[in-house]
Amino acid sequence: MSNDLNNTNPIQISDTANSAPESEPTTDTDSVNTFSKAEIEDGRSMVVLVHILGIFTSFFGPLIIYAITVNPLVKMHAKNSLNFQISLIIYWSIAFVLMFVLIGFVAALGLSALGLILPIMATIKASDKITEDYRYPLSIPFLA
Repeated sequence: MSNDLNNTNPIQISDTANSAPESEPTTDTDSVNTFSKAEIEDGRSMVVLVHILGIFTSFFGPLIIYAITVNPLVKMHAKNSLNFQISLIIYWSIAFVLMFVLIGFVAALGLSALGLILPIMATIKASDKITEDYRYPLSIPFLA
């Protein structure tokens, strides 16, 4: 079953009493990631923060959180936010070059709107359904 229409992957929640926590969530789009209840509770605020930081710090905030966190749930969201912010930098570079042809000004206006709206949408999705692997639209998957 393909989940390309809603950009999410199903996630299962496991109990930590009988199983050891996984070190990394799987990245296959058709697989199911398993997170313990402790990982979910510990990472709830960090998951929301990683998406909001993208608005104010570009890729620096998600990069720092991705580098220092050990929680696989937070790492998954930081990776997605980081991929989007790096993609946005590439799109801005293209728009800057296109400004010499005057079409880049329209692209820059659209990128400004996307850079503000999509992280807010990701923050809302992350706060509602924290275990879903939300993928930003137009994001190039640099970190797999």
